Amino acid sequence: KMAEYFNDPPIFYFGEKLECFRPWVDLTLMKLPENAKDSAMTKILLFVATCCSYGIELVIPLLRRLATLTMFSLVVMATFTITEENLVEWGGQVITWAFYLAFAKAGGEL
Repeated sequence: KMAEYFNDPPIFYFGEKLECFRPWVDLTLMKLPENAKDSAMTKILLFVATCCSYGIELVIPLLRRLATLTMFSLVVMATFTITEENLVEWGGQVITWAFYLAFAKAGGEL
């Protein structure tokens, strides 16, 4: 189960069939309709909508992947560095950082 959670979103996908896993998004469809007014407010709103779309489709998955890699590194590091002698010193910190990273990754799913 942990491996499934770590691989959501997939760290690397090079295929062509699963469109939702591609790391790039074609947002050229976001343009003014033919009958829309070319007012400054419409252009500003379209720019804000485009920035939000890029953030949702590109930035948030990238941050979730970064949190996944960091969490995986933390699990590997904790497995091999925590011993009985340093459990009290490092155990709480590792668990705290794991919670922070899991919260950061889950925050991208909203």
